Amino acid sequence: MKMLIIDGYNAIYKTPSLRKLLDISLEEARRGITRLAEDYRRKSGATIKISIVFDGPVRQIDELPRQAHHNDFGPASPYESRQGGLVSAKSDGPASHVFARGHDADREIVELLKHYAKKYDTTVVSDDNFVRNSARAYKAHVLSIEEFRRSLGGQRAEKTPRGQAEKKELASEHAKEINSMLLKRWGLE
Repeated sequence: MKMLIIDGYNAIYKTPSLRKLLDISLEEARRGITRLAEDYRRKSGATIKISIVFDGPVRQIDELPRQAHHNDFGPASPYESRQGGLVSAKSDGPASHVFARGHDADREIVELLKHYAKKYDTTVVSDDNFVRNSARAYKAHVLSIEEFRRSLGGQRAEKTPRGQAEKKELASEHAKEINSMLLKRWGLE
């Protein structure tokens, strides 16, 4: 069996369509990343256990549907055995939402890797270097958010090289008008 672990908010904020859902609500963005994870499972054709890990206190689970407040991993789960560990709530499909409590989602992803990487063929989706390096240390496959999106058939986003702004042309008449206004304002004309 395979396991897919997604760095939830990292994926939401790096995926334009999910970032737009934040304008509606955080919960809608979480549903969006869950739908993408389920699409990934369907396209892969494999039996995949999915955990989407989010930063946040337990109270965020109140935003999930009431019927979803049960643990998807059983009583021997690392979530229940650790003090201040994870709380998991099953969503409307095979994906579990896991909320970090007491520390960040990155450390919770490492806890999942410790527990599941030896049992399952594990893939981690994140752009966070700590998460990616930890996944490699546990011999898990690593996908960037962009690679994950491309695997779903999403369009490759145009990237601007780091440290360089996207070049936009200004019409020469507008440039002359701006220069003239600035020279007047600064008293140089």
